[in-house]
Amino acid sequence: MKKYLYVLCAIYILVKGEVFSQVTNLDEEPNDVVLNTFDQSTMYYLSPVSSFGISLGYNAMRDKMDTELGLSQKRLVEFIGMGMGWRNRRMFYGLHLGTSALSGLSKSVVGNLTNKSQTSDTFFDLSVGRALVSTPQFYLILRAEGGLHVRSLQITQIDQGAFDLNDFGNAPGIAWPEMEHISGTLGVAVEYMPKAFRPISVLESIQFGYKTGIGAPDWRSPDLTLANSFSDRMSMLFLKVMVVISREK
Repeated sequence: MKKYLYVLCAIYILVKGEVFSQVTNLDEEPNDVVLNTFDQSTMYYLSPVSSFGISLGYNAMRDKMDTELGLSQKRLVEFIGMGMGWRNRRMFYGLHLGTSALSGLSKSVVGNLTNKSQTSDTFFDLSVGRALVSTPQFYLILRAEGGLHVRSLQITQIDQGAFDLNDFGNAPGIAWPEMEHISGTLGVAVEYMPKAFRPISVLESIQFGYKTGIGAPDWRSPDLTLANSFSDRMSMLFLKVMVVISREK
C-alpha cells in the first residue's frame, strides 16, 4: 500500500504543474486560449496521496512508554484529509478535516511478554490567510489557523506462551483502557497555489507549517476515569499536498 502511495506521489510531483492546474477544452487551439482572472473562488480540497507530519510533542507519554514498556512511538505521521476554502481577492479562508492514513504501531519484547501500542490522530482546523505574493502564475499564502487535535492510544500486553482455545475466556494478556489526548491548537502555514484562469480549474496546493497545542491538557479515557493522569502538549511540523477543485467567479 505504501509503495502505491509513493508512486502516486512521484507521478503527481513529476508531471508539470500546468497540466494539473487548469481544466481545458481539448478542441481549442493553444493560440486561442484566453486567460482570465477572477476575484472570488470556492475551493474543494482532497488528498489523493498521504501528507506527512513530524510529531514533536506528547513527550510525557512518550517517555513513560519508553521507560516502563520499552515502546518507542514513531514521530512520523501520515495523514489524509479533505476540506473547503473560499477566496476573496487576496484573502483566503478554509476548513480542513484530517485523520491518520496508517496507525502508528510500536512493538517491544520484554522477557516472555510482547508489548504493543497503536496510535491514531484526528484533527480539524479553521484558517484565514492572505496572499503575500501574487504573481500572474501563482499565490504564496501565509495562513493562521486554529483547531482541535485528538490523539488516541491503545496498549496491549501478550504472554508469548501457548494459548489454548479451549480456555478462550482466559486470554494470556491484558489491554490498557483506550486513552486519548484532546487539545485545542494554533498554527501557521505557508501555502503555494497556482492561479486559476477558467471558471472550473483543478489546482495543486502545497502547505508547510507548524501547529502547537493550547496549553497541556491531561490524558483521559473514554472507558473510565484515569487516576494519577498527567498533562501533555501536542506539537507538529506538517507538509500537506492536496488537489483543489476551484470554482471561480
